[in-house]
Amino acid sequence: MTLRLRHVEVFHAIMTTGSASKAAAQMRTSQPTISRVLAEMEREIGFPLFVRDGRALAPTPESRDLYLEVQNNFTCLDRIGSLAARIAAHEHGNIRITAAPSISISILPRAIQRFLARYPGVGVTLEVRTPPSVVESIENRDFDIGITAFNNISDTLIAQSLVQIEAVCIMPDDHPLAAKDIIGPADLAGYPSVSLGRNSMSRQRTDAVFDRMGVERTMVAETQTGSVACALVGQRIGLAVLDYMTVEVVAKPPLTFRPFRPSVIIDFVLVSSKIRPNARATGRFIAVLQEVIAEIDSPYVVSRGAGRGIDSPSRAQGLSD
Repeated sequence: MTLRLRHVEVFHAIMTTGSASKAAAQMRTSQPTISRVLAEMEREIGFPLFVRDGRALAPTPESRDLYLEVQNNFTCLDRIGSLAARIAAHEHGNIRITAAPSISISILPRAIQRFLARYPGVGVTLEVRTPPSVVESIENRDFDIGITAFNNISDTLIAQSLVQIEAVCIMPDDHPLAAKDIIGPADLAGYPSVSLGRNSMSRQRTDAVFDRMGVERTMVAETQTGSVACALVGQRIGLAVLDYMTVEVVAKPPLTFRPFRPSVIIDFVLVSSKIRPNARATGRFIAVLQEVIAEIDSPYVVSRGAGRGIDSPSRAQGLSD
């Protein structure tokens, strides 16, 4: 037995309209075509589906049984069509994001709030990971996009420059250095320091500035996240040089911060897979994220380089006087 989709469509149309002529009008074809396809279907299955009742077609008991299954399948098709329409209208889906802690507590919440307000049918999953883990998870295709500050991006990934953020020096507001307008490496000599781990871009670029200036820091505590570093500073364990966005969110009074010179620039990149293209909803989220970044009004957000490759000169330099 070989049933074609056309057979099922005609049968469904006759059952819902009650006649071949109405089925033809619904399907935008002729009544003889409907009658011919119905006859083909009855020959194929080996039993009649309708009996004539005047000008109408009355379904047989076997036809009613068959219609129940056909209706279930047409309901599935309707759901598929509805889902396709919601996808096209950006009203369905779930965007999986993995990001470094600093961007997860600062810029991403604003972008997620605006995105969900604009596309309420789409969900967002945000998982916070260390920079190397963000890259690894995108390589494994566990997430749609990753946002991190990390230098070693593999050839299997696409990395776009998203935003460059300056580091600032955070301290208690009654610390002697709070009287200064600008903090430099020499100012921190002799004071205990709190820092991110050695694998972080922020730590590496801060260390490079101190090395270049010939100043040795007194490192007393290290941690993986900027928010924890701020908490340690709040306990007067030491001073820290951290990215501005983390400090702006976390460092509330009695903490304060000052510009740090020479500048330390942290580059955040948006990472995705070359193998699997982004879904439409993911593309919309990226656009909203870039929109939010463009609206940040701060001298410490020095570049909003969405779309640039990771080998641009400003990234290669990383430090400025």
